[in-house]
Amino acid sequence: MKKSLLILPVLAIALSSCGGSSGGGGSTLGSYNTPNLTASQFVDGLKRYDVLSDHALLLDIDETLRSQVAGQDDWFVIYDAKYDENKAFSLQYLRGLYYTSYYSDEYYTARSFRGLEDLDIGNGDLNGDFWGDDYEVVDAQYDIFGDFTHFEGRNSGFDYEDGDQTTDASLMVADKEEVQEIKRAANISFAFSMPFESARSLVTLGKKMGAVLNGANSFDQLTSEDQMAIAKDVENFTGVTLAEIMEASMDDNKKKATISKIAKKIGVSATNLEEKILPELVGLE
Repeated sequence: MKKSLLILPVLAIALSSCGGSSGGGGSTLGSYNTPNLTASQFVDGLKRYDVLSDHALLLDIDETLRSQVAGQDDWFVIYDAKYDENKAFSLQYLRGLYYTSYYSDEYYTARSFRGLEDLDIGNGDLNGDFWGDDYEVVDAQYDIFGDFTHFEGRNSGFDYEDGDQTTDASLMVADKEEVQEIKRAANISFAFSMPFESARSLVTLGKKMGAVLNGANSFDQLTSEDQMAIAKDVENFTGVTLAEIMEASMDDNKKKATISKIAKKIGVSATNLEEKILPELVGLE
């Protein structure tokens, strides 16, 4: 075990710079995503993960009007048999999902997505993510004759297919940076069995660390005021002071006790913190 227990500063910097799990750290598992995933492969992955053969691709990325709007991702629409509803997905969002596994595969993308979806549902977002930025439930719309016209996003109000080839591009305005932070926290929470609020606090700490460092290569290069601010933030998150962390880095017994104390404060097991979270996120051995 490396004699360094500046856990949260290192961890926060790693999170703010890479945006997720870096993998490695002695674990037999790796951190992967599926950058070449297609819409049909994602549906196949859902079928395997959910053990449901009724999932279906309804509109591919070249068939959705949202994909044609400047600045938008490639979107597609599926029938989600698990919830008996139609959903639209950003392909780029799915390609960017990280997961811990032995290899890259669409099955694990589906598994990662379902985990994040469960978090959204648990937070009260029953129709997709917060603003329909990455995925959302869509409703079929019909004309006065009862003929299908298009799918409409339940969160965004976006038209995904329209017989008249018109587009309503007036999406809800959202704080994109905040949304990305929340999604990053959701990824961390799911991958490492960490309470969402703790994961969110960790991401926030990482952001503040990045802003305070602003080019500094080490903690010692910061002003005394910045050092005190970081020390206070770390203490609030971990329940231990930087002085305690430094003492623990010199003593294995103190180190064990400190890790247990931090683990209890952030809502994870000491084993999970030491053997999974630190190796996977930070690369410590």
